[in-house]
Amino acid sequence: MRPPLHRAQESQVPTEGRSTDPRAFLAAAIAAVAGADDLDSSLDAVLAAAVEALHPTMAAIFIADPDRAGLQLIASHGLDDASRERLAAEVEDPSHP
Repeated sequence: MRPPLHRAQESQVPTEGRSTDPRAFLAAAIAAVAGADDLDSSLDAVLAAAVEALHPTMAAIFIADPDRAGLQLIASHGLDDASRERLAAEVEDPSHP
């Protein structure tokens, strides 16, 4: 005897224009990383894909480098030089939330 069939729940997906689902940009991020020559380029590409998908005002990627203390700001969006420096200093400050 066969188990009863269940219909899959259909989600409302727009058929016109660009997708509003951020997961639609995952393939672009993967392709950009696969085609990048170095870590900086890879993370810049990941950030660009995230910005395209999520439209944040500001974004940043930090990495842990075993050769340096603390986290290193490696890619950012929507931050000027002074803001990048301030954010990097705040991340290194253990008393900063």
